[in-house]
Amino acid sequence: MAPQLKDLFFKDVKETENMTFAEKFIHLPALRNLFEQHTREVTREARNEGAQQGVKQGVKQGQVLARQQDILYVLRNRFGAVNGPVERGVKALNEPKQLERLFKLALNVYSLQEFKSALIKKKSAARNRAVAR
Repeated sequence: MAPQLKDLFFKDVKETENMTFAEKFIHLPALRNLFEQHTREVTREARNEGAQQGVKQGVKQGQVLARQQDILYVLRNRFGAVNGPVERGVKALNEPKQLERLFKLALNVYSLQEFKSALIKKKSAARNRAVAR
């Protein structure tokens, strides 16, 4: 059973010259147990929070990777081989909304060159936003 705050203090104060003030009033083993229990609880909460955050981040990364692959799949099926700069450009993007727009664009452009031009514009705009921050 975990010690409570009331358990930390002695009810009968002992008057002894060899004792410090804290030793006269505070039950140190109970204080140590309370501190250790609190530390365990805080550590457990931090681990749970970190795990939840990690799962969310992993899901987002999975969605980004899937959308990147979808874009490249559409481009390959529509135009054949996709050159290195286009592939690297798509894989460099990691914003889900931006990738969603590129996916729709990949479905509707008339040529790979048109897609490449739009990709360059989007990368340039993203770079400018990053510099403005």
